[in-house]
Amino acid sequence: FEAAARELASMIGEHRAAIDQRYNKPIQRRLKDPMVAGVPLRVTFENDGKIRFSRRDTLEQRSVDAREFAETLPLLLESIAANYEERARAHLDSNVKQVGNTSELGTTLSQGKLATFDHCGEDECGKDIEGCFKGEFLGHVREVAVQEDSCCIGCGSAAKRTGFFGRRAPTP
Repeated sequence: FEAAARELASMIGEHRAAIDQRYNKPIQRRLKDPMVAGVPLRVTFENDGKIRFSRRDTLEQRSVDAREFAETLPLLLESIAANYEERARAHLDSNVKQVGNTSELGTTLSQGKLATFDHCGEDECGKDIEGCFKGEFLGHVREVAVQEDSCCIGCGSAAKRTGFFGRRAPTP
């Protein structure tokens, strides 16, 4: 099985592969550890010569022959990557809110969310906003364009950038 495992590891291209050679550990532990560690795809060899894969993102498990696995592996890896990207984007979208004033900023922070807002781009203004809230000015978001006639929520001058603000983590 080790030669087949190494061949499969070479097939996955730029993705990382690890071969579990802890033969002295119980099989249940060897199957559970990758799931706990967050490994997106676990591949095992069954006694009948089939290859069993387990996806962490969908919890799908399937046994296929080696030829079918080799044919579907690139699509399988693409599907896993796309699923994780989609889920990450949805999580980000649900936890970041565009705010229009300092009152909305306070409410958003109290909900444990991150906030984007129109900002003048001046460091002093960012520090003033930090002083009013239990949070941190995290910088500017390049991907979000500012509306032409928008004003900074901190000082009221013309906004040049989109600011990013988050709640400060508690100090240990």
